Amino acid sequence: MMTTFLLKMETLRLWSYNSTSSSGKYVYMTNITAPNNGEIFIVKATGKAEGITLPFTNIKFHVVKQNPHKLFSLQFTKNEIWHTVSASKNGVTAYKDAPTWFRVLELYSPNRPYVVFESSEKNEDGDKLYLSSDGSGDMKLKVWNKSVREPPRTTGEVDPALLFRVIAGP
Repeated sequence: MMTTFLLKMETLRLWSYNSTSSSGKYVYMTNITAPNNGEIFIVKATGKAEGITLPFTNIKFHVVKQNPHKLFSLQFTKNEIWHTVSASKNGVTAYKDAPTWFRVLELYSPNRPYVVFESSEKNEDGDKLYLSSDGSGDMKLKVWNKSVREPPRTTGEVDPALLFRVIAGP
C-alpha cells in the first residue's frame, strides 16, 4: 500500500506526469522566493536532471492526521531544513510550518502507478481541490475537471495535470 511505502522510505522524489516533455518532470523547491518574503520558496515541476544539474530535493510525507484517512504534509528539504508545502489556487510554495495537508490517493488501473493529491483545502463552492502541474511546470490546486468519476476508481481520462508518482531516491 502506498501509505506504508511513504512512511518507510527515507529519501523520496516527486515526479509530475504533466509537462512539456514526454518523460515528465521532477517537482522541487526552487531558489525563487515569494515576493516580499525571502523564507517562502516557489515549488515547480520543471526538474529534469535532478542530481546532475539540480540538487536532489528530498521529500517526506509527515502524517498529520489519522482519522478517517491518513493526511500528510508534504515536506521538501533545502540546506538541511525541512519546508512544508502550502498550496492554493494561485500557486504552490514551501516554507516552515505551512498549513496544507494532502490525502494521497492511489489510482486503480489503467492509471496505476500514479497518485493524486487531494488537498485539505476546498474552493468557495466546497469542491475538493487537487495538486496539479500545468504543462510548463507551474503548480496550484484545482478542481477535478473531468466528467469521469473521482479517484481512486477513475477512468483513463484523468486530467494529466493531476497525475504524480512517488519515486524512491538513491
